[in-house]
Amino acid sequence: MERLSITVDKPIADAFQKLIEKRGYKNRSEAFRDLLRNELAKESLLNPEQECVAVVSYAFDHEKALLSKRNVEHQHSHLDMVISSMHVHATHETCVEAVIAKGIASRRHLGTVF
Repeated sequence: MERLSITVDKPIADAFQKLIEKRGYKNRSEAFRDLLRNELAKESLLNPEQECVAVVSYAFDHEKALLSKRNVEHQHSHLDMVISSMHVHATHETCVEAVIAKGIASRRHLGTVF
């Protein structure tokens, strides 16, 4: 193993300590290695020109003015990416929608579309 030393501001250190306790890590090194492995794995999987598929899901209050209409407009403005969508009435007030889309990975703004 190789030793790395880092310096962080106290608020970050405190938040990291809370994360360590919340996730049950034995020590900071174990937690840091896990976080670093996750970030490195994400980076290695991303080929900007690779086609990918995404499922964007969200819940909303159907009584909010024009929200449903706006969501449909967003889907229509991205017809080249949207494959399918599903609308479910979860409760009297709450609807859940799932939109399946595909496209080139470099267009990662998909999550901000809906």
